[in-house]
Amino acid sequence: MLDLPTGAVQQITNAPSSATAEVVSSLNFDGSVVAFNFPRILSGTVSDDDLRNNSEIYVTAIPPRPVGSATVVNAAAPQSANIAPGSIASIRGNALGSDVKVNGQAALIFYVSASEVVFEVPSGLVAGPAQFLVTNADGLQSKAEAVTATIFTSVPPSRARIRLVASFPSISGILRSIQMKCGRQL
Repeated sequence: MLDLPTGAVQQITNAPSSATAEVVSSLNFDGSVVAFNFPRILSGTVSDDDLRNNSEIYVTAIPPRPVGSATVVNAAAPQSANIAPGSIASIRGNALGSDVKVNGQAALIFYVSASEVVFEVPSGLVAGPAQFLVTNADGLQSKAEAVTATIFTSVPPSRARIRLVASFPSISGILRSIQMKCGRQL
C-alpha cells in the first residue's frame, strides 16, 4: 500500500511480491483501517480451480503515521522560551498546516506557511507543560512541546489600573492621567 502524503510503501498482506491484480481498497476517516479485495488465488492455495479468481475481502489496521517534530517559540522574542497563554507564538517545522491545538484547545491562526505557523496561544491554558500539535491538509501532524507560564509586566498590578474618564477634552489628557497612575513618562 502506498501512503501518498508520506510516500511510504507498506506491505499489508502476505501475498507474494510478484502477485499482481486489480485491487479495490478503502480507508476509514483517520486512515487507521483499510479494507481491500483481490483474487483468492493470491491469498494462498485454492482447492477448487473454479474459485481461484473469486474475490476475498480483507480488513487490516495500519500503524499510525509518524508525527513530525517542530519547535515553538515566542513570536515577539524567538530567542525566549517564555510562552504565555494569550501571547503570540510561532511553530517552525516541515509540512505544517493550518490546524493548531495546544493541549487540545484550538488556537487562532494569524499566518501559515509550509515551514511556520504564527498563532495566538489559547488564553484558557493553565501554566505548565503544553503540547503544540499542528495538522496539515493531508492529516500529517507535527508536534512541539514547551512549558507555558503566566508573564507579568514590570508595573505592579495595583499601579497598572487605568481609568478612562469621559470628561478629558483630548487624548493628551488621557495620556497624562495614565502617566500619573503609572508613575512614569510615556
